[in-house]
Amino acid sequence: MTVLLHFTKRFFFACALLFSANSYALTCSLDIDNDGNLDALTDGLLLMRHLFNSTGDALTENAVSANAQRSSAGDISAFLESPECQDFFDIDGDQQRDALTDGLMTMRYLFGFSGPALIQGAISSNATRTTETEITGLLDARKTSFMDEDNNSGTALVVRVLPAVSEIVNGDTLTVSIVGSNFTTNTDGGSFELSWDDSVVNFTGITIADSLWDNSFDTRANTNPNPLNISVGNSASTGIGGDFEIATITFNVVGQPGDATSFVMVDAVGGWAQNGILPVNKINVIYDTANVGVVASPASN
Repeated sequence: MTVLLHFTKRFFFACALLFSANSYALTCSLDIDNDGNLDALTDGLLLMRHLFNSTGDALTENAVSANAQRSSAGDISAFLESPECQDFFDIDGDQQRDALTDGLMTMRYLFGFSGPALIQGAISSNATRTTETEITGLLDARKTSFMDEDNNSGTALVVRVLPAVSEIVNGDTLTVSIVGSNFTTNTDGGSFELSWDDSVVNFTGITIADSLWDNSFDTRANTNPNPLNISVGNSASTGIGGDFEIATITFNVVGQPGDATSFVMVDAVGGWAQNGILPVNKINVIYDTANVGVVASPASN
């Protein structure tokens, strides 16, 4: 397994706390399309449609913000089906997620409903949260958590692999970039894990974006690590903002036409943190999955 270590004085203190805790998982959010805003006709509608089992265009048509960072039906479905979002969207606490209870109350809340109008006709017979006060308190907490992410910026750090979708040919070299966006406050760094299907692509090398993650170095336990654990640190802590590169990774394409793989990322060890001087703040991170498929070379057609 490859472990990329990039420690600075600030990041050392962050890791001292975070590495002693359990790994963090993807954090769910009311901001389903990840555009930095909460909206009934995007986030609320997407949740309702998903709970009605809509997929593909029927899920996303006219329900995704122009600024969405999570816009495809596949990504939205995967997000809403993540383990963290199961309890998160069980609004009435009946251990189920239902469009006409949990979805409806979430949409009403995002429209600004309150009091009896928020819960009327939308509480399950098995609900453990049954009053307007309980439902409002829960959704207020969900909203407050969203607004508190990244120092009240209202957005979460997004980490993705680019290109998000690609066609590759056996024998080619595939180069992917791991990039972040929506991060506007100080960071000391983070740790995450990247995995893929070795029968489709083989790891050959990685380069850390040293302009951001200064003084980085890496050690490799073997020549083909999968999953790849990556830790990066930033001593400047000046606020990166916008889109920024984290690393570039190269692979040899070994799969045959019709083969495909996804590049999947999750938090590793302590995840991402800001403010290396204690206390450390854990940053909410959303990881986007990328997909590649092997096609026949033009010469073989």
